[in-house]
Order: sequence, then structure tokens, then C-alpha cells
Amino acid sequence: MKAIIQHNFTSGLGDFIADLSHYMTIFEEIKQKDYEIHLKISLNSNKYVKNPFFSFLFDEKTISFFDSIEENNEIISDFEYQGCRYFGSNHSPHSPGVHHFDIFFDVIPENFRFDVYDCQRIHLNNHIPKIIPGVSNEILNNVKCFWEKIPKNYSFLHIRTSDIIDQNNIRYDRIINNVERFIKETNINFHLGTNNEYIFKVLQKNPNIHVYNFKNYDMISNDMNAFFNGRINKNIESEILIERVKDIFTEMVSITNSKQIFYVYDISWISNFLFYPLGVKENKIPIISKNEWRE
Repeated sequence: MKAIIQHNFTSGLGDFIADLSHYMTIFEEIKQKDYEIHLKISLNSNKYVKNPFFSFLFDEKTISFFDSIEENNEIISDFEYQGCRYFGSNHSPHSPGVHHFDIFFDVIPENFRFDVYDCQRIHLNNHIPKIIPGVSNEILNNVKCFWEKIPKNYSFLHIRTSDIIDQNNIRYDRIINNVERFIKETNINFHLGTNNEYIFKVLQKNPNIHVYNFKNYDMISNDMNAFFNGRINKNIESEILIERVKDIFTEMVSITNSKQIFYVYDISWISNFLFYPLGVKENKIPIISKNEWRE
């Protein structure tokens, strides 16, 4: 008996980690029933890489969970594939090859069901997956190096603005001014994580703001959605893209050391960028909304 998981890498890396945690958790019991578990990661139209990347991010235990792992541009859009039939997807539109991940079985296990995991559910409902993927030694070493460069007592500030970049910076300046006012009042140290290039470049000049040193930031900012608009820039070398995805995951993992998390969001949910630290820390990192800083 076998199962095929198609992971459609069409959204952010935080979504990727959440989805990976989801299907590893719900498939743990299936593995014990002697099912082969085959993972197919579709890199088609992703925002990050051209080439396989899984082994750079995750440890051997995570890799060996699967009987095989393929990473290529192939998309399974048919309802039957290699002797297996489409069972369902964990996200609409519930059609293979579109979004998040799809599952195919040759024999459907009894009582099998999806059990959605995301950062919003961790934060509000304490709904934490049993399995969260392990981190590669390279990423862990990068995390330790970063921790040595920032104060031990710090908070993470996550500023997630819209994927549609404003043509003027009035709103962004308002956020920046409110952050700096708060720093003056509290003398807090922030590790700033943001998809907004303008906010990133201005706030990092503040001595109480610490940022991860992303390689080749001048070539690729952290607003991957706006920068690539859903497709890889063919002019960027594969090695540079791999380094960026490793850096992004390093920053995610590093948040586990923060005392608390402050966020300013244009989105109406808790970003899955925080999925890994909140999941690993079992929802014990306090989260504080500062959405009023947008006003």
C-alpha cells in the first residue's frame, strides 16, 4: 500500500513548514500500517528556488520519514497517478496541483481525515501538530551565529505589509515613527523581521533594532511575493536563491529565542512565518498586536 503527497509550493515558506508539519502528523499513524509514503514537491511557479532544496533545510529524521522525495516542476493535475487515486486536498479549490498539498492513495486507510494546522490555530486554539520537521545542522549553526550577534533579551517585531507595494511611503513612515517612539519609551531591543524593504532599510538604522544579515539583499528583498510576482526571476542564479531560502528559514527558527512577539499586519490572520517558533515553543511565546501603529 502506498500514498503520494503532492506539495504544491505556490505560497510562502511559512505555509510550506505548516503544511509539512500537517501531513507528517496525519501520516505518522499511516506509516505504522505499512504504507509507503512518497513526497512530490512541485517547484512550478514557486517564489523561492529553481532546484531541490529540502535537504538543505531539514534533518535526516525528517527526510527519512518519506520513502522517496522528488523535487521538480512536474504538476500532478490528474485524479489518478501511478496506481493511486486522488483522495483530497487540505485547501480549496480541492483539485490536484493547485494549492498547498494533495493526497493520493492506492488503498484509502480507514478513518483517515485532514486536521488543519496553521499559526492562527496554534495561537488562538493551542492546536499544535504532533510533528514539526527537524532542522538541518547548517541551519542550526546559522541560528546560533545570529544569536551571538544580538542581545540575549530581545523581542521579535514582525511587520507584514500588503503584497501590493504602496507608491508613497506615508503609511510606512507612520509605522516606523510609532516603532521608534515605542523604543524610546521602553528601551526594548527588537529583532525586526519584515517583508517591506523600505521599513527594513529605515528601521535597521536604529541601535535597538537588529536584523538578520540576508545575503544579496540588494538583489532580492524579502518581499518575495511582490519581487517575483509568483515566479522565479530567471536572471537570479540558483545558488543565490538557495542561500536566500536557507536564510529565511534560519530567521524563522531563530525566533524561538525571542521573549515575546509584536506584530503589525496588513493581513487579518497570524502569519505562518511564525508557525515554526510558535509550534516548537508550544504557543508559549507571548504575542502582542500593535496594529494600531498603522494608524
